[in-house]
Amino acid sequence: MKLPKPTIEILDLMARNGSPMTPSQIQKSIGKYSAKDIKYALRRLREKKIIRQRPNLMDMRRVYYRLITRDEVGEIISDLSEDEVRIFSPIFTGSIVSSS
Repeated sequence: MKLPKPTIEILDLMARNGSPMTPSQIQKSIGKYSAKDIKYALRRLREKKIIRQRPNLMDMRRVYYRLITRDEVGEIISDLSEDEVRIFSPIFTGSIVSSS
């Protein structure tokens, strides 16, 4: 599985931050990737259902992204390959069972 370079950094940032973030907040926090790179990585994570998107009710032009919760992991685990489970499981420590 090929992931964009900023993907793991975004996941790590979101796990440490714990609260929903906008793409611009993510870009400012990481600092070394363009807005285009961040948007592409976020799109890939949304496709894998690792993050969820929600509207910003104060400014409908912007959205927030958050990691799925431990309760939501069970819903997506069957859609992930063994490689993806191995890559994403550290984010959900203790919530994804070994893929073997």
